[in-house]
Amino acid sequence: MSKHYGEIVKAYRNLHNKEGTGYSVQRNDRVISKRGGVQRVVLSEVVFNVRPGGHAAYHRGGCKAKNVHAFAIGTLVEAEDYIWPAYSQTSEHRKTEEADLRSRGYQKAGYQPKGEQPAFTINGYPIKGASRVILCSAGMWVLGPRWS
Repeated sequence: MSKHYGEIVKAYRNLHNKEGTGYSVQRNDRVISKRGGVQRVVLSEVVFNVRPGGHAAYHRGGCKAKNVHAFAIGTLVEAEDYIWPAYSQTSEHRKTEEADLRSRGYQKAGYQPKGEQPAFTINGYPIKGASRVILCSAGMWVLGPRWS
């Protein structure tokens, strides 16, 4: 996937990955990540996007239907191929990764799909983008959030 570094992509959590937290990457609405997704994605100059139709379908399905409708869109900086060493999925690894990201000024973010206004958030406050986003086994982390 390194041939796509520097290009604008969409990244999202792969909801069908049974082996752990994986992410899929799209360019021009075509998936460019390997089957099963990637373990770590780094994007710069990110804008968060929620497809209204997809969000409505999510609610029509009783909030249980797996439906990709929320994306981080930005310039692809890095993506680690699909490798799932056992250690990378342990809580010890996630805690170490979280501590490293916090020490570098990143903030933990999340996506809140419930309600009429779905949003990407930090501590419950909506954000519309960030200067840099890391999607990894420890979740979504942002640097330089742009608040809604």
